[in-house]
Amino acid sequence: MDITQDKMLRIATDRRLKAVDIRILIYLISSDTSEFNQQELADLLDVTRENLNRSIQKLKSLGYLILTKSNAHLNNFEDYIKIPCIDRATNQEIEIRRKLKSNKMKYKTNLDIVTEMKLEEVMELCNIDVKSSKNKFILEDDADIDLNEDEEVSLDYIPFCIVRKRTDLFDLFDLYKSYNQKIHSIYIDDELIDSPIPIDDILLFLSCTELFRDLKNNRILDIISNFRIKYLDLMIAYYMNNTNILDKDFFIRYNEINKEFIRNREINISHIMQVLGYLNRETSRVISRFKSTLVNHNIPVKEKYTFIECLDIIKKVNEYEFLKDAVFNLELKDLEDIYVNN
Repeated sequence: MDITQDKMLRIATDRRLKAVDIRILIYLISSDTSEFNQQELADLLDVTRENLNRSIQKLKSLGYLILTKSNAHLNNFEDYIKIPCIDRATNQEIEIRRKLKSNKMKYKTNLDIVTEMKLEEVMELCNIDVKSSKNKFILEDDADIDLNEDEEVSLDYIPFCIVRKRTDLFDLFDLYKSYNQKIHSIYIDDELIDSPIPIDDILLFLSCTELFRDLKNNRILDIISNFRIKYLDLMIAYYMNNTNILDKDFFIRYNEINKEFIRNREINISHIMQVLGYLNRETSRVISRFKSTLVNHNIPVKEKYTFIECLDIIKKVNEYEFLKDAVFNLELKDLEDIYVNN
């Protein structure tokens, strides 16, 4: 696969990826074929099968891998397959989803930036780097089925099953509909559950779900909250640095909607130093120099500051040359208009 210097730089600076993710991605880019045995690849790269599978799902969720072959093509469900069943409890015909075995899936690398996602893909995105199934979105129907693992799944074969619960997709869609009604004042029709959503709207949606706490399924909100804490800033930074999708209007809306959550957010002192352009921030000499600067401006020295306190520090220390990032994402005047003057 031909790869430009810009694309390689984008991979190297993508802070959503861990070292093992980059190793696996670089190997797949350099490989002549997308077909591989997962155990052999795990041995070659000296990673466990568990970490390999987790990285592959993560790379797929972030858009770096595309599934090219599996027996799920029968249902156009990618790495999930729909199985027609008879529900023993109701004696009615239903369809359940099952995750395919990893050895039945083959991938190719994709270095195009993802600009839209379906809700199912958002669910997989929120599941990355989460080990406990209790803290994940359920994308597979929870059911006992009379289907031997050695049997080939066929649309003509209808096993009996006992369904215990359905996927989280409908609860998430219900939350997304509430978000659209509250934030955009629009009604989303049920038929749009599988429609692609622009990435800027996805990021805005994931940023503000705490507004619906106690009104919706708290388990769903907890899963999104876990993703937001670990990955939302990194997602925003990725699209800030590599696209023009997140414009000023987006960030004004983002800050206005999340104002009450962001204003008291605690920021590490090293992050403030980074925004103010300090290099070699981990050395005692640079840290001491920055703390002396704070004292000279009558600012108390702490390890963490609230977002509002950070705005005051930026204004006093280096108002005109601070570096915008995923947290401090507007000019100082715009941030003050939202958080201080309003």
